Amino acid sequence: MKSLSKIVASAALAALLLARPVMAEQPAEDPVAKPMAKGLAALGTLQEKDGHFGGKFPVAVTSIAALAILAADEKPFENERLWSAYDWLMTQQKDGDFKGEGHTWLHSQGFATLFFAELYGKCLFEKEPPKKIKMDELKTMVTNAAELIARAQTEDGGWFYQKNPGNDHEGSTTVCAVQALKAAKNFGIKVSKQTLDKGFAYLKSTQLADGGFEYKKGTGTSMVAGTSGALATLVLMSRLDEKVMIDAMGFLGKQKVEGLATDRFPDYALFYAMMAMIVIDEEYGDHKPEAKAWIPQIRDYILKSQGADGIWKNIGWMGSEESSAAYATGYYVLTLAATKGKLSIFHRDPPELPEAK
Repeated sequence: MKSLSKIVASAALAALLLARPVMAEQPAEDPVAKPMAKGLAALGTLQEKDGHFGGKFPVAVTSIAALAILAADEKPFENERLWSAYDWLMTQQKDGDFKGEGHTWLHSQGFATLFFAELYGKCLFEKEPPKKIKMDELKTMVTNAAELIARAQTEDGGWFYQKNPGNDHEGSTTVCAVQALKAAKNFGIKVSKQTLDKGFAYLKSTQLADGGFEYKKGTGTSMVAGTSGALATLVLMSRLDEKVMIDAMGFLGKQKVEGLATDRFPDYALFYAMMAMIVIDEEYGDHKPEAKAWIPQIRDYILKSQGADGIWKNIGWMGSEESSAAYATGYYVLTLAATKGKLSIFHRDPPELPEAK
């Protein structure tokens, strides 16, 4: 039997514990927030005085950097870096036709159209669009840009680097074209369903028995980055092809994050893998746990490879000869920001649009 003193002591301790204020459980710190903000700030230091980013492919790289600002900045319309990029990009087009760069017109046209479509979409949700934006003119420009992409589609349903490709076609340009058209369509820009369907069908036709996707129909060799890009595009279909998705995930699963990170196109491979897995996780949840597992793995690799100054260095094919650190930094900020879901292409279902302004 307990002594009276022990009973009193126990009662006193219980009273003391009950009297303590209950501490609210603190939410876990977002591991992406600080590195993403640091990367976004570092990206700004890589912008040239005239507003562009990048070396040999400035239209494409500037569009990627501007997309990163749209996706990562909490208040992108207050970021002067965004508007400097916007102004410069506007000088690089006429009636929605952007300048080709190096061997490719489609990558300039595709990434710029994607940026302006997403920008137009963000403006639709503002009570008052930024003063410099004239919504009717912006919509017309994006419409023209999307139409030019649609006209460059080949009979096979794919795209190639040039505006007039003949019957040449390949995967990376098709990924770029389809995603730009999908973003435009998400925000009420007229885009033919047939054009998109043919683009999706082309990508599906390049999948091989191992689940990977080839560079071009008939090459017979699966590409790592190409598989990431194709999967990130095919998950945007209104009706998913589950076999294509499962086989592609199996192929990427064998490569692991390390395989993507050491690929010839690591930034591209990791960005599209993140994008694909976010959409699959959003769609399937616990039914596809491997998709959810990819997200922190990609994130952690990217955080580990960030420089002390916030910049990511170029590695792989898109090295310093082809571009600048703005390419890798823009892509990796965009990849980290994908988890925030602020761009329409990070979701399968299009947003419900407000009344047109």
